[in-house]
Amino acid sequence: MKQDDYAIRVARTVEEVEALRPHWELMQKHPNADIDFFLTVIGVRPGVIAPQVLALYKGGQLIAILAGRLSDERLSIGIGYGTLYRPRVRCLTIVYGGALGDCSEGNSGRFMAYVREQLRHREFDVALFEFLRMDSPLYRQAQQVGRFWQRDHCPTPNAHWRITQLGSYDEFVRGRSKNTRRNLKKWPKRLEKEFGGGRLRVQWRTRSEELPSLLTEMESIARQTYQRGLGAGFRSGEESRCLLRLAAERGWLRACVLYAGEKPIAFWDGFQYGTTYFGQTNGYLPAYREYRPGHYVLLKIIQRLCEEPDAQVMDLGFGDAEYKRELCDDRVDEASVHFFAPTLKGARINFIRTAILYANQFARWLLSKTPWASKVKKTWRQRLSSKDSEQVPPTDA
Repeated sequence: MKQDDYAIRVARTVEEVEALRPHWELMQKHPNADIDFFLTVIGVRPGVIAPQVLALYKGGQLIAILAGRLSDERLSIGIGYGTLYRPRVRCLTIVYGGALGDCSEGNSGRFMAYVREQLRHREFDVALFEFLRMDSPLYRQAQQVGRFWQRDHCPTPNAHWRITQLGSYDEFVRGRSKNTRRNLKKWPKRLEKEFGGGRLRVQWRTRSEELPSLLTEMESIARQTYQRGLGAGFRSGEESRCLLRLAAERGWLRACVLYAGEKPIAFWDGFQYGTTYFGQTNGYLPAYREYRPGHYVLLKIIQRLCEEPDAQVMDLGFGDAEYKRELCDDRVDEASVHFFAPTLKGARINFIRTAILYANQFARWLLSKTPWASKVKKTWRQRLSSKDSEQVPPTDA
């Protein structure tokens, strides 16, 4: 596609993506859109057909990239934690963090025009832009793509929290509210008291040779969490093994496992990429919920990051949560945006999806007017947790 002095070329093979490496590596800022991370996912994720990387040139010079992949997959649509509709689609996914280089208003418009043209030619059924900043040019342009029945009418804002001031740990604590400072002392002490006598310990994992035991321990915890019931969170498999191996080889891996005695009860893994620590997955055994082991691990990570001179920011990732509001000082709102092909299939999927999501929004609003909202959410999560959750052993075990 050419427009004035601009041209978009698409890299559809690994070899064509590799040709972009010199420019890509200068633009990448997030591990999810790191070229090696991207190619690893392309190579191991089920359903992926090929890379679909849009490269924008001006006067023959590469100025911006949209890192995407083409896949055959199920589009999951539901209410709350339940899935009601899973149509099979051919999907172009622009990965999170995959807008690289000069994605100004004009260039974002050029990318969107290209995607619209490909939808018109039925190259795919759906185009998905994962979690765009809602104040970004790409998001604004996304609101104008296609006809009414092609657009996403209910992109859902998603809070993204970060800690941007990682000085000393004492300075971090002093910067929190009075209530938060009290909790930062209260919860660790409770856990340490319950599992004292040297029975509570934290193990850091950063090296490739530590991956087999790390994967086993993370899976033993993750399979009992509510995230597993949602199909989210950590899952041991080829993709996880390959990505963690890549992170270890590149020196990014920072994983933390908490043990009560010899039993792993909580974990948090993440990548130190540049000056930012990006949290990846986490979990804890439901039987230990009252002791908040997940908070304990998180605080241990923050303490360690405060001691590392290269760590300046901690990115806690997608989703709102009370602990993020208490600990973080920076928030941006993001939303994934879908576009649908101008076909009967595309219109049908969009209509059903819109109806379900509006019903979901109404149900959430209605529930928020009652005193049961948090209880319903908590109960639902508990039911999603594994029925095989183990009981907390006696403190003298």
